[in-house]
Amino acid sequence: MTYPPALDLLPMNEYKISPDMRTGDKLGVILTSRGCPFDCIFCSNRLLTGKKYRMHSIERVCSEIENLIKNYGVTQLFVQDDNFAVNKERAKSLCREMIRRELHKKISWWAEARVDCVDEELLFLMAQANCKIISYHICPK
Repeated sequence: MTYPPALDLLPMNEYKISPDMRTGDKLGVILTSRGCPFDCIFCSNRLLTGKKYRMHSIERVCSEIENLIKNYGVTQLFVQDDNFAVNKERAKSLCREMIRRELHKKISWWAEARVDCVDEELLFLMAQANCKIISYHICPK
């Protein structure tokens, strides 16, 4: 069994920075998955996780987001996954669930992904779910 982060032990009111460094909105950080199966030469993740990829359930992720919004007033979210789009179908399902729960009306968010892991449908769903920034990893073949 996994437990959500003990955010009540952190000074959450001090986390007020946005990706563009201007808005001062309350920022939340979430991890929906850990690891990445790729072997990019610039990334230390392969050394840290052995290229293993593990995911939290969509239910858990959305519950954590709801907690950040309700209890901490978070309006911007950084999805700190090593590669949000490793599993495209899971990423699409997460975006759909965020939309279904209307989380996209309460927060904006950003994530990182390898450019060759996204497709048009995923980008469309991310935009609908109010993703504002994608930091791309560009990896040579």
